Amino acid sequence: MTGCLLLLLMTVLSWGGSWVSAEVLVGLVPPMTISFFRPPGVTLLFLSLVVPWFRTPRVSTDSVVRHSLLLGATGVFGSGVCFIVGLSSTTAAQGIIIAGVNAVVVSMFAHLFHGGRLARRWQYVGYVLSFAGVVFVIGLQSLIDFRPDHLFGDLLILCAMMMWGLYSSFGKSVMRSTSTH
Repeated sequence: MTGCLLLLLMTVLSWGGSWVSAEVLVGLVPPMTISFFRPPGVTLLFLSLVVPWFRTPRVSTDSVVRHSLLLGATGVFGSGVCFIVGLSSTTAAQGIIIAGVNAVVVSMFAHLFHGGRLARRWQYVGYVLSFAGVVFVIGLQSLIDFRPDHLFGDLLILCAMMMWGLYSSFGKSVMRSTSTH
């Protein structure tokens, strides 16, 4: 149990630190270079943490390849490239605020693909407030100091959140069809 909590804590810390570290890296290295080297590095780290608990999945190889390509195209490539390139055009602060819409996007795709619903109607107010907040942040920045590159970066961060929502939804489907027992 303690090991699982430690892994969850490490996940939250790495996600939180990714915004600042990505912004620093984007200032030093071209965004596409970061996008190229980031997935293999993260994959090696992930495998080093997961291999001790891994059991061979009981699914066909074609299915695993198809699922892996779909997940890689949305979560690793789509979300990652939009995130890194977006941060090269906007600030980490703007990106973090826009990323607040992530839970809404994941829920939206869960509803569209899996019929997911929130338990109470009043919880949908959170959806509206979240989207209104993103529109406010992007719109306020444009009104105060309109810079097309910031707007482009903000929209790419929003696109990264959409890709992550698709990734999460596809991941749910893959987990249902893949057994590790």
